[in-house]
Amino acid sequence: MFLPLYPPLQKLQLLSCGSSFRSLNMDLFPNLKTLSIGNNHYFEALSMSDGKSLEELTYLHIEHCGSFVSFPNGVLIAPKLIEFVINYCLKLKWLPKKMTSLSALNDFEVIDCPLMEPFLKMKVVCLLVCQDFEYPMMMKWNWQTLSHLTILHILGNKEDMEPFPEEGLLPTTITSLSIMSFAKLRSLDKNGLR
Repeated sequence: MFLPLYPPLQKLQLLSCGSSFRSLNMDLFPNLKTLSIGNNHYFEALSMSDGKSLEELTYLHIEHCGSFVSFPNGVLIAPKLIEFVINYCLKLKWLPKKMTSLSALNDFEVIDCPLMEPFLKMKVVCLLVCQDFEYPMMMKWNWQTLSHLTILHILGNKEDMEPFPEEGLLPTTITSLSIMSFAKLRSLDKNGLR
């Protein structure tokens, strides 16, 4: 079946759509720069043909989509992507297994995706992690592999964070660290910040 393309479209916002809106075929918008999908409780997936890339995409936001579960074929190729935001997607378990050509990425945000598996295998300039994750799970992630990580934000955790950070947890490349809404935090560990 032939799908019409919409090359002029550069910005697409899909907000509070009905129950019929369950997926979006990215092949339709070859020059899309900004995609925002929000408050779509039945939206489940982005799709795209194998091997295709989102050459022009610079901003991708998917927020408050409680049924969202998958990215195109487990792959995200977006060489100009600057901002990647996934918030309040309660059923999302994995980010794309292959996230390639993301050299422009400088803002990566994940908020309240409780089923999300550890995803910190990426090497990016700025990683913004704002997930209500469990601190013991955070300790299992191999943060030292993030050799380009310079900015880290951590928001909202019910676990006792003292002492934080444990020695060897954070990569030495971090120049900006924000820790927010940790009611039990009493001190920062000097060995962990060496």
